Amino acid sequence: MLHLGLAAALVAAAAASGGAVIHERVLDSGGTAYRLTYSPDIRVERKTIGTSAGPRPSTMKCLWRAEVRLQRSITDPRSGREMSTLLPETRRFSGTMPGNCRLSRNRIEPAEVAERSEVRSYLAQAAAEDEDRARAFLATARSL
Repeated sequence: MLHLGLAAALVAAAAASGGAVIHERVLDSGGTAYRLTYSPDIRVERKTIGTSAGPRPSTMKCLWRAEVRLQRSITDPRSGREMSTLLPETRRFSGTMPGNCRLSRNRIEPAEVAERSEVRSYLAQAAAEDEDRARAFLATARSL
């Protein structure tokens, strides 16, 4: 039985790698209530295009691409041990910002990517769709 009341609300992702917990729930499997936490694993690539020549207006743009994966951690309530894995699905997001990517004001970071609504929606959906896979993993681990 899936209990969403524990902490189903999304929280802002704020770690440098985008690794803050974004979804948490309890999954009953084999009579034990395991805590599942989900956090994003985000890799960002940036590329500056365009030019900036003297007094003329700059045509520089920062193109960014982010590869977003979800990390699931399962905590055994009896031992406190945690088992983590990256889920296989990868989603790519992209965008542009004015100016040079090397300037800090134009540099998009993983935490900023994680806060975008389309990324948060994807992460919440992927976490919600993981129940069957998490159950299968726990069943396999118990049989060892």
